Amino acid sequence: MKDDQPYNEEEHQQKLLMTCNNLSDSVISVAPMLDVTNSHFRMLCRIISEKTELWTEMVVDDTIIHCYNDENRRSILQDVHFKKNDVESPLVLQLGGNHPQKMEKAIEIASKYGFQNFNLNVGCPSCKVASKGSFGASLFKNPLRVAKIVDTCNKKLIDLGFVNKRISVKTRVGVDQYDTYQHLFNFISLVSGCNINNQNKKDYSSIFPQSDDDYDQNILESIDYTENQFIGANVFIIHARKAWLNGINPSKNRTIPKLKYYWVYMLTLDFPNLTFILNGGVTSIKECVSILTGDWYIQWYLSCKDHVKDHQTEINDHMKSKKIRTDRLIDDHHIETPSSDFTLTQEYQNLFQIIQSGKWVNKIKGVMIGREVMNNPFILSKVDSIIYGVQYNQVNDKSSGNNARSYLTRRIVLERYVEYLSEFKPRNIKGQGQFTIGELNMYLKPVFGLFHGFSGTKFWRRTLSEFIQKSLKKEDNILNINSPADILIQSMNLFSKNYSNLLDSTV
Repeated sequence: MKDDQPYNEEEHQQKLLMTCNNLSDSVISVAPMLDVTNSHFRMLCRIISEKTELWTEMVVDDTIIHCYNDENRRSILQDVHFKKNDVESPLVLQLGGNHPQKMEKAIEIASKYGFQNFNLNVGCPSCKVASKGSFGASLFKNPLRVAKIVDTCNKKLIDLGFVNKRISVKTRVGVDQYDTYQHLFNFISLVSGCNINNQNKKDYSSIFPQSDDDYDQNILESIDYTENQFIGANVFIIHARKAWLNGINPSKNRTIPKLKYYWVYMLTLDFPNLTFILNGGVTSIKECVSILTGDWYIQWYLSCKDHVKDHQTEINDHMKSKKIRTDRLIDDHHIETPSSDFTLTQEYQNLFQIIQSGKWVNKIKGVMIGREVMNNPFILSKVDSIIYGVQYNQVNDKSSGNNARSYLTRRIVLERYVEYLSEFKPRNIKGQGQFTIGELNMYLKPVFGLFHGFSGTKFWRRTLSEFIQKSLKKEDNILNINSPADILIQSMNLFSKNYSNLLDSTV
């Protein structure tokens, strides 16, 4: 299709509908979030969606090793860091760390607790993780160390019998001033092994800060990119917003600077044998469909193709990465800029043509949703039907056969979560066996956002909070209800008096 050929919206929508029917191989996942994606929150997500991929909170390799080596602390692994339910599968354990041997040991330990899917965090921008801990997003600046970690972990997975498993990498599109497409392209190349050999590995890593650490120098010399020797990552979860490690706090970094989804799309062309999952700023399943089908890119390209100058810096930076060769190296930090006749804008146009014509082969394979699920977990209720083609009956209608599920309502979700909560006992059996306020908040926090966006959400949250606060008080020398299951039942009963329609809504 020529660039000046009229765009046929009706034809595109027909192709979009056909593509939407082929999303069953896609991955919709819930992002790892500290103090959010614990086993209780994940269980609520699994009640809402049977197909969504769930992730743990990040667990640091040192924590795993220390707890496992201390018999007095080993139970913490089972009861806290590695706590999970069988129905949570598929479940990914996200690991934090910066030392290959420690990460390898952490995977070996985690495998004893039933974990088979692992991810390396190269995206967390918090000061505690990235600056003081020297891992998370700060690792983006040291792709050779990341490559060594990945290679070591993948070889350990083979030793453990997981021959078809590889550790995935969750990263940002850039960090601090290392934020051009060239940096992202070189990072993916070094960590995956694509485009890399022992002769050019130094050139590809030269645009990143050079470490004086003896260990990093040894990695540069020892990492072997010979064919069949290096086992890189083949799945990358790309948070499409760069990370600022200095000058901006992680909270602001959730909205600043702008998202660059289009870079993730370009990666699918530049690395046709790798799998890319997009993360960052997604707020609905409709957006997921738009991203997975390529419709997002179509609309983006049509809206910005006339503003080439806005992308001139990205054009030049990208072409540096595309044309990098050992004979183009000028010095330790700069690569010669190739001629501008073949530009990133032309590649944007090429990808537009490929997607619009239905020939996009290495598509974005998944979308990861984070804070929106934390605030509004019920958005997952449409994942199984829209993405994976699960058929639903009307509520209480069994006429469609045994293969169809009933449509979920919030009442059904809460009733199933009550069943889950009924299994728990207070940790401290002293003092009349009461749950603490902390325990009650932990168990009930996942359902606070279940009515997000509706007029009754404040009443729901206030009702839960009041029952929790009253749980340790006595009235007429009789303790109030104290178990999380009972509190949830009472909250539902009170809420139903005014908002029964919301409890039974599937929207």
